[in-house]
Amino acid sequence: MKQTPSSGRLACVIVSMQYSLCLCFPTHCRRAHTVSAGVLIALGLIYVAVVEPPSSDTVYNLQRGVVAVVIVFILIGIIHFPNGPFVRPHPAFWRLVLCVLILYILLLVFMLFQVSYCSQY
Repeated sequence: MKQTPSSGRLACVIVSMQYSLCLCFPTHCRRAHTVSAGVLIALGLIYVAVVEPPSSDTVYNLQRGVVAVVIVFILIGIIHFPNGPFVRPHPAFWRLVLCVLILYILLLVFMLFQVSYCSQY
């Protein structure tokens, strides 16, 4: 079989796609962002602790605390969970899916210990 210059380039691209995670994302997306994400999480929590006025409503504080825990868990999970078997569209997307599924399972376990009329909401 005679190889044309264009088919040689195509074979080179196919071989290089097998050894790289993803050619469509720039190298910035493939580097670890542990320090920058940690700084952003810390700045967000410091903002909530220092700038926002405290509330004496227990239910409101409980809701804000649960939302903050969920957000921090998802952000840390996206960074530190291992990559799954899927590469497309991006490994961070599949880590996000894993974080959401873990939170869903934890919600189901929490609802298991609630009274039936309380778990409807």
